[in-house]
Amino acid sequence: MLAALPCLSAAVSAQQDWKADFERQLPYLGHRNWILIVDKAYPAQSAEGIDVFYTNDDIRNVTPYVLEQIDRADHIRPVIYTDKELEYMTDRDAAQVESLKNDYNELFGSYPRQSILHGDVFPKIDSAARQFSIIILKTNTLIPYSSVFIELDCGYWDTKSEQALRERIGRGG
Repeated sequence: MLAALPCLSAAVSAQQDWKADFERQLPYLGHRNWILIVDKAYPAQSAEGIDVFYTNDDIRNVTPYVLEQIDRADHIRPVIYTDKELEYMTDRDAAQVESLKNDYNELFGSYPRQSILHGDVFPKIDSAARQFSIIILKTNTLIPYSSVFIELDCGYWDTKSEQALRERIGRGG
């Protein structure tokens, strides 16, 4: 059940079972959609096309669950972005950051992953939200720069195949 907050145009779910909402929406998502798994301080975005769900859980529990659901879907695959700032942080900067980085390295080992400056992710999300749906899963995590940004790509067509097709089109057959 989605309820709009008076000061936000994004829909926010306060429902306890965010997983059911997420699983209902996942089949509708495809390449160019985004799923953001964010720390507690991540700002509420106001663009239409953005649905926010409060998970009331830790990012280390939500992220593997989301990736498992994406892996089960045959039509999409994840391209993962993490904050570049996280690479430079230690436990002296924020408690548990080194443990989180280790968990992420293990969890994201087989997925395409890029680091991006935190400020650079907002224009990407804003641009995508103009045409495509974005799901934000807000967590209880209090570690700076711990957010995970997942751009969905086609699960049954890869970049190499697309490039080959475009080259054939460019040659006229």
